Amino acid sequence: EQTTYFSSRIRWPQLPQRLVSLHREFSAANDYIYWGNAVADRGLHNATVHNRQAVLIEADSIDLVDNSRWAQYISAEPVHTLVYRNPLDIVISPWWNLDAGYLAVSEDYRQQLINFKNGFYPMTVLGLAEAAMRGGEPVPSAFTTGETLPTSYFHFVVNDPAGLFSSVGAGDKFTPLAIALHDNEALDYYLSLVVYERKDDPCGFGAEWVTYVLTDNGRPKTLQLDTLGSDACLDPVSLLGLPSVVELEAGGEQLYMRLSSPFVRFAARVDVTRGEDVLLGLDWVEAGDQVCSLNGICDSFFYDGQLLVEHVMRIDAGAVTIDEFDTPWSEFIQTRPAEVVIQKTAATFGTNPWKNVPAF
Repeated sequence: EQTTYFSSRIRWPQLPQRLVSLHREFSAANDYIYWGNAVADRGLHNATVHNRQAVLIEADSIDLVDNSRWAQYISAEPVHTLVYRNPLDIVISPWWNLDAGYLAVSEDYRQQLINFKNGFYPMTVLGLAEAAMRGGEPVPSAFTTGETLPTSYFHFVVNDPAGLFSSVGAGDKFTPLAIALHDNEALDYYLSLVVYERKDDPCGFGAEWVTYVLTDNGRPKTLQLDTLGSDACLDPVSLLGLPSVVELEAGGEQLYMRLSSPFVRFAARVDVTRGEDVLLGLDWVEAGDQVCSLNGICDSFFYDGQLLVEHVMRIDAGAVTIDEFDTPWSEFIQTRPAEVVIQKTAATFGTNPWKNVPAF
């Protein structure tokens, strides 16, 4: 004898469609997915989850049968029923916390879980690695930014987007995009300098000069004009990037930053006492989902909800002193950043480097 546990039927399509945006905390709530004994799956995602509108289903358009154990605790009618109109890109690390002391399991059962994971998932990972070597979907790798070095963004307004793109040979390949750095603020064209340190990164301290462009489906993505590393590093344009001076130091009330390479010299001081706490704009976060070089080779990124819900420090132009500024694109941008954004806490990412380059 079988009994229906739960079923739903939604009238589709909804006409007219009522579209709603999703709250940042809704996405962040899926970073850790706990089972009943506190074993958790760790999740990372991108803007296909947090920066899309979903269809809100009207109450009279859904029929539910709920014979689950939870029915006695909840209202018979859902508060919201939402349908995404797009695929979701999600990376899951199953049974992520088996070494945690708070699990509601015996030591014998914990070891059973560890043994099963060690026996089952390596074969899955090996299969993915083999597929990557054969030119299939690449396997994402994890990294952390900002653990000891506060990731910093210097956002310069671009006065002449067409001139800038023409000067780097990107005028016929990419479409400049005006973007809001924070939600509900004015759009503008930006050239951004980002300085960061990634945990265990062989490239050392890193710096990138980036701007923002349209994808083929009209979404934002990031275009790298130049990348610098304090150590020699692989680069999809030059294959091997030579070491440069990349310095970022936070001391007391000042943030000091200096870059030096054959083509770029930049130095600035920032008064961090004049900062305010803000959230990053969702469109700007989405632009970081794809980071492409001038030759069209792109990295794809995944991250957790911390990037969406934790405040960063925004510092306006009046608190920034530029001591040196010599770049190939100086004539196309304002000489003082519109703002500086400092990411105060470490952020977790997963990435597929050179994703659109097949192995064979």
